[in-house]
Order: sequence, then C-alpha cells, then structure tokens
Amino acid sequence: MPYQPPVLELMQQRELEIGIEISRLMRTVSRLTAERKALRQAMDTFIASQAPPVNLDGSDPIFHQLVQELGLTERTVWHLNQNNISLIGDLVQWTEVDLLKLHGFTRKLVMEVQRSLKRKNLHLGTKLPNW
Repeated sequence: MPYQPPVLELMQQRELEIGIEISRLMRTVSRLTAERKALRQAMDTFIASQAPPVNLDGSDPIFHQLVQELGLTERTVWHLNQNNISLIGDLVQWTEVDLLKLHGFTRKLVMEVQRSLKRKNLHLGTKLPNW
C-alpha cells in the first residue's frame, strides 16, 4: 500500500501553493496598474498635442462652452454647477487648491477635470484678462 501523507501535511502544502499564487497575482496587478498609468499619461499627452492651440485672451469659443462638453462625469458637473462654474472659461480660472476647497470636491474630481482640460490643451489656473 503506497504511503499517503497526513491531511495536515497536505493542507500545509496547499497553503504554501496558494501563498505563492497570491504573490504572483499581486505582482501582476501591480505591473498592470503601473502600465495602465503610463498608457493613460501617454494617451493624454498625445491627445493634447493634437488639440488646436487656444487663444488665451478669453475670446476663443471653447471658453463659452458648457463644462459638460469636457466629457466630465455627472458628479463632477453637478459639483461645478453647484458652485456656479458652468462654462469652461469659468472653470479654467480656478486653481487646483481652490477646487479642493469646495465642499465635496475631492482630489479624484480635480484629477478628472485636469485630464479633461488637458485633452483640450487647457489647464487650471489660466488667467483670462477679457473674461
């Protein structure tokens, strides 16, 4: 009759195998997260480079568009509208720090706004003298 290891030994071996597999999966998730971040940055840079230059005197038609035109989530648009920021020209004059001071406006929402503005070749903290 062949030797069969005790149940405890089998359980310990299986726990070790599971631990090794979990470590492998965690490394894969970490690598994929880093790759996703790098790809997003590259894509944002490429999209911004394709956007036409914007006239920063406030006369460019893009500043008169609603913030919804930036492709922001409903939550972000709602928070902006609650603070009387309805046009892109209003939004770009705010700084990151100012937006974070608004009630309920989180870092995640600021990052979303920054990404959306970057796609249009715009950024927060822009001075529009004729606005």
